[in-house]
Amino acid sequence: MKARNRWLAAVLSLVGIGIGQLYCGRIRRAGALILLYALALLFFDNVFSLSSSVGFYLSFLLFTVIFLIACAVDSWRIARRIESIQIRWFNRWYIYLGLFLVISSLGNLGIRGMETKWRSFYAANESMEPTLTFGERWFAKMAVSPTEPPPRGTVIVLRNPRRPDQDWVRRLIGLPGDTIQLVYGKLYVNGSAAERREIQRTTDGRIQYQEILPSGHSHSIFEYSDGMSTDRTPVFRVPHGHVFVLGDNRDRSKDSRHPELGTVPIANIKGFPEVIYWSGDRKRIGREIH
Repeated sequence: MKARNRWLAAVLSLVGIGIGQLYCGRIRRAGALILLYALALLFFDNVFSLSSSVGFYLSFLLFTVIFLIACAVDSWRIARRIESIQIRWFNRWYIYLGLFLVISSLGNLGIRGMETKWRSFYAANESMEPTLTFGERWFAKMAVSPTEPPPRGTVIVLRNPRRPDQDWVRRLIGLPGDTIQLVYGKLYVNGSAAERREIQRTTDGRIQYQEILPSGHSHSIFEYSDGMSTDRTPVFRVPHGHVFVLGDNRDRSKDSRHPELGTVPIANIKGFPEVIYWSGDRKRIGREIH
């Protein structure tokens, strides 16, 4: 007979589902919990399509946290009640380790499956302000081998064709065959000017406009002035199978106007930002990205 430490039992349950119960000699309960977790992975990944709503992704994360805590509490209570057990073949460190590896593999498979549908990103710079501010974290719905571009005005996650190790986020402005030009900061799509309505002037000198594309899509942009080199461009013609993108912070963005990016192949569109889940401005948490 050997005593069971209730706190160690709880920690083992947090490390791996069922391990705390196994430590307390409850092999059937451990097996039942592992089976329940595996079924939950199948439920979230297959029964419900996570491509339909970010809520399913968040539901899985919440379920995992609650389930781990419940397992830890359960194993703590068992250890407190029994105090000691008869050591059996499964009460060995290498059995615990093996079980931990199995459970970790299940979790990794589930997470990788969901990452094909949803992924978390963060704004590494100010190029998309005011839509996405520096340091904000957000979920994106991942695209699967797109062959057709989304509508003008859509915010997209893209793989930089000149830096394949980098994912950027920009706003799609031009479709294949379009002509794009900026004249003193004003955007022209196929020769038609996008309407700009001034919203406010910030203390750091930026002007916030509501820009309305000729297609009718409306979004906010920042400009410091209309006299910078990138505010006066030649006419860009978007090649077949490509799109033209701009940052919303027009004077602080590298985008299709710059040789570091250029036009983007449609196949390089990786996803579509959906919702902000963390921000220094608490009022922005939960805001949908348009």
